[in-house]
Amino acid sequence: MTIALGIIGSASGVVLAADTEMPWGNGLGTIKTADTRSFIPSRDKTHAMGLCGAGNGDYFQAISLPLVEDILDQNDWTYESVANLIEARLLDFYPKHVIPLQSFQDHPNIELLIGLNSTGKCALWGTSSTTVRPCFGYEAIGVGRAYAQALLSRLHHPSMDVKSSIALAAYVVFCVKEFIGGCAKNTQVVALREGRSYRVPPRAIKRLEDLTIAYLGDEARVCRYALGSPTDPDCRDAIRNLHRLRKQIASLDLLEECNLARGATTHDH
Repeated sequence: MTIALGIIGSASGVVLAADTEMPWGNGLGTIKTADTRSFIPSRDKTHAMGLCGAGNGDYFQAISLPLVEDILDQNDWTYESVANLIEARLLDFYPKHVIPLQSFQDHPNIELLIGLNSTGKCALWGTSSTTVRPCFGYEAIGVGRAYAQALLSRLHHPSMDVKSSIALAAYVVFCVKEFIGGCAKNTQVVALREGRSYRVPPRAIKRLEDLTIAYLGDEARVCRYALGSPTDPDCRDAIRNLHRLRKQIASLDLLEECNLARGATTHDH
């Protein structure tokens, strides 16, 4: 059980975020990243990709590297070509590792969220069993999916850039961890843009979460004011707090470049 989500930031990049509730083994984190600079340095076109998983951690580790190799081996890509590669890998993986164990009460399973970016284009795919779906705007997987999707449907805007998408992703994961059982621990956020992968420093995520706690009270006050509640006859203080929050988020260092080795994975902090 976990929460992982992806957001396409105004067609300029992909943001992936996840909690670290699932034990992935060897101290590894929940988001795996790679790019063609690490895999194929001579490639004339550079792609960066990220993978999140929900379900069995060992299965996520087992399928991640083959998928990375399959996808980054393409010199160019389309929605359809990547979806076909993902589906082919799942159709090979499930009969060998999942279907034989389906008679067990707690049989293992895996959901994937895959982001891909190269200069000028980006995309997001989600999986369920052996099916692959292209995701437009945003997507979430894991036990917190329904709540995350509800928040994203209300808060996401197609024109949001990568930096504001990072803040939104961290906010949504924070809310899911607060209110949905099985989602917890630290939050990791990765951005893919211009064919490179970037990580959000843990200190910036922690600061975002601290600011979010204060914001939740102001959000409720503004809502009650708009609804005409006598408990909140004036919302000027809350509005001032929201202006201050915007400035504080804008001042955060939300992008920190990662030089990730082949198959490298972001680590828990």
